[in-house]
Amino acid sequence: MISDEKLEARNRAISENGKATRARRSSLQVITRTVKLKPNTAQKEALDRLLLEAKWYRNAALGSGLLEKYDTKLKTVNVKTPSGSEPRSLIHLGSHHKQSILAELAWNKKSL
Repeated sequence: MISDEKLEARNRAISENGKATRARRSSLQVITRTVKLKPNTAQKEALDRLLLEAKWYRNAALGSGLLEKYDTKLKTVNVKTPSGSEPRSLIHLGSHHKQSILAELAWNKKSL
């Protein structure tokens, strides 16, 4: 149990820190900048390919049913097409993207 004196001292310290933070933040100025990006054709194609590969990887991970154990080092995934299934290489999709996709899928599964 915390004694009343220690509790009051702790509450005073929290209050003083809060006041100091508010005083420090009151001198800050908010600046908003608008930037328009104009990607060149190669960057746009790479971004489009990255999004496609993310979709393929996500669908392959969902199709496997083993989200926790799905390999993030895969270089190719099988994609279902109207003519059957064909392997597609993951050129632009990095392992950190793959890990993020798997983490998102695990979170979605947990929240269901």
